[in-house]
Parts: sequence; C-alpha cells; structure tokens
Amino acid sequence: MNTYLKSELKRALISPLFLISYIAACVAGFSAMVPEMFMELTEVGVQYFYGKFYNSALSLLAPLIAVIPFAQSYAIERNSGFSRFVLQRANATSYYAVKCIACALSGGLVLALPLITAVIVARIFYPFVPDPNGNWYFIGSTISLSQHAYIAATIGIAFAFGVTFSLLGLATSTLFRSPYYVPALSMGVYIVPTLVTSLLMVPHFNITSMWDPGLASGVTSLTLGLQYSIFLVGSLYIGHQYFRFREE
Repeated sequence: MNTYLKSELKRALISPLFLISYIAACVAGFSAMVPEMFMELTEVGVQYFYGKFYNSALSLLAPLIAVIPFAQSYAIERNSGFSRFVLQRANATSYYAVKCIACALSGGLVLALPLITAVIVARIFYPFVPDPNGNWYFIGSTISLSQHAYIAATIGIAFAFGVTFSLLGLATSTLFRSPYYVPALSMGVYIVPTLVTSLLMVPHFNITSMWDPGLASGVTSLTLGLQYSIFLVGSLYIGHQYFRFREE
C-alpha cells in the first residue's frame, strides 16, 4: 500500500494538471498584484501586494483550481475499469483512503504554493513595513494578527480550502462517475450559497468566508469551523458511501 500511496502522490503532484492549475492560480493573482508594483507606491510593503494577490480573481477561481489536479481521478479510473484492477490488489477502504490523501494534498498545495510564490516575489522588490492601518483581521473583527502571522494564517486557510474543495470534488466524482460534473458542482457550491446567504442577510455563513475569513464582521472561529466541518465530513461520508456502492 505504501507503494500505491507514493504512486498516487506522484500522479497528483507531479503532473501536467497540477502544473497547469498552479500556473492558473499565479496568473489570476499576479494579474492584480503586478500592476500595483509598477505604480511605485510608497509606504507599502510585502503585505500590501500579497493582499492584492490573495483577493484577486484567485478568490473566485479557488474552488475550480483546487479540483483540477486530481479530484476527477476516481471517475476516470472507474469508467476505464482501472479501479477494479487496483481493487484486485488492495481492499476498498485502503484504495479510497489513498485517493483521499492524494486528492487532499494536491488541492491544498495547488492553492498554497502560489501564495508562497507571491510572498517571495513581493519580498524581492519590497520590504516588510509597518502597516499604517494597524493589525490585519483574520477572522471577521475578532482575531487581529501581525502582518507575518496574517500571511501565514491565510496561506494555511488556503491550504485547508483546497483540501476541502478537492475532497468535495472527489465525492462528486464518485457520486456521478463523470469528471465533467466536478468543476461545475464545485463552483456551484461556492457561488449559489453565497447568493443565498447574502439575500438572507447572514454574511457570517457566506461560503466565501472559507477563503477569506475576514470578509464579514460576523465571522467567528465557530462559524468558520462549522462550515469546514460540514464540507469535510459531508464530502468524506458521501464519497465513501457511494464508492462502496459502486465497487462492492
């Protein structure tokens, strides 16, 4: 099983799809960050430009980018018959567990690595300078962090976001046995509830706060943790149940 895990991690992380997703995330972020760097602004530093990258089109495309590297893999393997070949040599639980690990890491890293790249690029040209507006709020208006801590925390939340949506994509892949539903459902789950919570005036449950917890003042550690728990537990449960239904 260790050999199979290494093989799946290689397929998920060292692949054209992972590279394409990473490049897409960088293009989305740098398209907002680079023009600001050419303006030769004063009294701003790394965090300012990092914020431009983080809140760029990447914040909208994050669910799509997270599922591209590996979330469709089960549907592809099931339709080609490859999954049955693997299950002749491994039990169903181990097979799906390995699939979840590889999928989660690919989704998390493909969103975290571009943010790390943005910090490195910004630091080459600008220093870390004191924020004239004070500390940055990470969760609504309840948790205020220093610039370094804010950057580290948002990279961590981006990784968690990628893990969550990639597992949601894997569950979709298992449920519908079609790779084409994965990107569509991931974006739909991200956008539609956002519109609903806005209409109902409950912004602290806005799904976009899973990417940017400082988006609304009502967001707390509890509401954020609840959203992540529902998505993660629901995705793992539905994916595993339908996987067993398809394969056993």
